[in-house]
Amino acid sequence: MTSAYLFEPEYENDDEIDTVLEYHGIQYVNYENRSGTRNWCSCEKCVVMTTDQESMCCQEYDKIKHLAGNYECITQNNLFEKLVLDKDVLTITRHQLILKSKNKTKRQLLSVDEAENKLWRYLAYKNFTSWINAWTTIGKGNRVVIPSCSIAKIRSVFPEKNGVYVGFRPSEKNPD
Repeated sequence: MTSAYLFEPEYENDDEIDTVLEYHGIQYVNYENRSGTRNWCSCEKCVVMTTDQESMCCQEYDKIKHLAGNYECITQNNLFEKLVLDKDVLTITRHQLILKSKNKTKRQLLSVDEAENKLWRYLAYKNFTSWINAWTTIGKGNRVVIPSCSIAKIRSVFPEKNGVYVGFRPSEKNPD
């Protein structure tokens, strides 16, 4: 009989775990008990979110903070405006996704003549995630929470008519 965890690394304390996570570019943020408040926001651009998990500020992640440069918030960076909100850039992303997708339904949804704001938000979220991850893919089915300030800016540019948004949905991928 083999042990399922035979080759898993062992860590004696939290400092060792933090070191390994940092080495792999993974940063842990404790987001418990955040929903309904903004006291966790450092950039002053975040909005109150409906879940704890979505209640994150751009200044809490080193990668995003680095991209923000001298700005208080990532949304103030000119590249955010160009890469995440510019419809011409998002159209290129849309065409790339159409060409890359093997899913016929997804291709049809992306290929509509008049894109609605829901599609523009989807593309903006996709570009934001790619940008903060240095344009490397995070893998099919993997999802990351986008900071509240970025969500708010994207929603203000591409609003939903009824003001109701889906919010973050964890991956349905089986971790096993």
